[in-house]
Amino acid sequence: MNLPKLVSLGIALLFIQACSHPIEIEGEGNVMSASGTRTCLFENFQAGDDVCSKNYAIGAYQETYYPTAEPGWKFDHWVTYCTTATPPNYECVFDVSAATVQQFWGQTMPPLKAVFTMDGISITDFVTVNDKQWAQTDVLSNTSWDELNAACPPPTHACAGVVSGVNLNGWTWASVEEVNTLFNHFIGSVELGEGPDGFTTPGEYDLWTQFIAAGWHMNSISPGGVALFRGWTSTQVDTDYVYIGTVALREPYCDFETAVFPNYTCTGSSTEVLTNQTRPKNGVQFDPNAQDIWPAAVMGTWLYRAAPGTPITGDNVVIANGKEWAQVDLFLNLPFSQVALACPAGVCLAGAVLNGYDMTGWELAHPSDLFDLVNTYLGVSVWSYLNPIFSYYDTAPGSWWALSTLFRYTYPNNTYPGRGQVRGWSIGPPSANCSENTCPAYAQLSNGNYGSTFSAHWGDSIFYPNSGNPNFGADPIVGYWFTKVP
Repeated sequence: MNLPKLVSLGIALLFIQACSHPIEIEGEGNVMSASGTRTCLFENFQAGDDVCSKNYAIGAYQETYYPTAEPGWKFDHWVTYCTTATPPNYECVFDVSAATVQQFWGQTMPPLKAVFTMDGISITDFVTVNDKQWAQTDVLSNTSWDELNAACPPPTHACAGVVSGVNLNGWTWASVEEVNTLFNHFIGSVELGEGPDGFTTPGEYDLWTQFIAAGWHMNSISPGGVALFRGWTSTQVDTDYVYIGTVALREPYCDFETAVFPNYTCTGSSTEVLTNQTRPKNGVQFDPNAQDIWPAAVMGTWLYRAAPGTPITGDNVVIANGKEWAQVDLFLNLPFSQVALACPAGVCLAGAVLNGYDMTGWELAHPSDLFDLVNTYLGVSVWSYLNPIFSYYDTAPGSWWALSTLFRYTYPNNTYPGRGQVRGWSIGPPSANCSENTCPAYAQLSNGNYGSTFSAHWGDSIFYPNSGNPNFGADPIVGYWFTKVP
């Protein structure tokens, strides 16, 4: 007996003596069947399972279908059949005799399609920071912590469904650590560590200005004279209290403060970023330090989702020495801690985003890559990767000068228009402070007053770029050298 042939013959006879009635799903939802044998779940449809793509009818076809929506979606209508189905169940009933089914043996009938549409209001007001889009904190400004926890449950806090009329599908409720990373980006250095923390910049408005310039806007002004935006984090203190994330500007309302609170003394302007403040999960919170009532109605929420990166193409790419080089100025003022997360050991992760750019396939250049590039344009091998400090000076505006003009300047020379410097970080060698390929090195092309210079070096003073280092760390004109093989 040839069993495989018998099985194939049986399948063929089934098709000949059956009618196929496919089920299709648009959006996200399920088509349930009263019998339970023809239920087409959303995951079945995505996988192309026979229960959806074939749905054979053998003999009498008697079935009742009804839709159920996935979180954040709602049923809209049926297509082809039952177009006038009514709520609450929107049932679609088929009662086809065996004789009629037999007339259509071996044929595929037009599909039954269930159409689901997004429920609630989509979040369109957000701020893009590196690889994340952060929703404005006030998109959910009248929502309790428990409501959010139900829609964005632990341990991942990935959200699904509609809360306070807002569709949260695809968003994640941020933890204290994630909000700390966001705040550190605007500070420009890692001032907030793991767990609840705080940082204050006294006397200046620079930090607050950076937040506002990035597109954030306030969600409340305290009668205590503090302009701020703040929101729930997903991190709990205990069963009753949770942590909030706050950006606060103090002092500009000093006149108001002293008028309302005669004993209040203004101590000067400051911007605070805090994730160590706690609030009860429900009710009205009283903050004696601010002499103010803080109702949940003015508490926002910290939500984020992955930001799609823009491919690095066109004028943003220099093709030289058999490689593609990203323009250095695409990555100005970017903390190395952020680069290290996106590109561990220098090699960027698939889907990683830096400054809004898709880094898939890119990696931090090694100084030796830059030396090879310079040697190629000079036509001689005057460079070798031997010592921690390299420098080359060319007084003639020849091929080397042409190389320096391929890259856009990160630091134009105002005295000599058309000249300038390209300053960028590359991946560094091992040292006492870091292991192989985990530290930045510094490489500079300079089209100077009388010639061109290339230099590359590393040392303790430049291991932490853009972190307030007096030498190079706080210098916003330093980018990064990224390369890849076409």
